[in-house]
Amino acid sequence: ELADAWQAPVRLVLAGGAADDVARALTLPHTRHDALILSGLALIAAEAAAEARN
Repeated sequence: ELADAWQAPVRLVLAGGAADDVARALTLPHTRHDALILSGLALIAAEAAAEARN
């Protein structure tokens, strides 16, 4: 439904302790990202550092 509404492919990103259980119930394409929060924080820090240099 979402792919039709957006007219684009949809891929779910799973993280957290229940990711395995959720993945078993899914029929949609998905990716598991165990360090999702840490990756996001690293991105925010890198962007802030780049802005500080400018």
